Amino acid sequence: TEELSVATVEIREGSSVIGRRVVDVDLPGDARIYAHGRENEPMTIPLPQTAFEAGDSVALMAAPDDLSDIREFLRGEAAAV
Repeated sequence: TEELSVATVEIREGSSVIGRRVVDVDLPGDARIYAHGRENEPMTIPLPQTAFEAGDSVALMAAPDDLSDIREFLRGEAAAV
């Protein structure tokens, strides 16, 4: 059985995912976004057409070794994956 970790990440200004739909963002490995929330709103399962905005939060599942790169990517701290 593969080990997975769960993490929550805030989408920051300058992130390359801002304006992109959830279904259009490729995360490393088998990582999956399973919840999304706007600032000051509860997290829910994102619809495919949901587009990211600065201040959004996402909950994701990923291999522990991929989490650091995924956080940097979603926060806008690294080049696009």
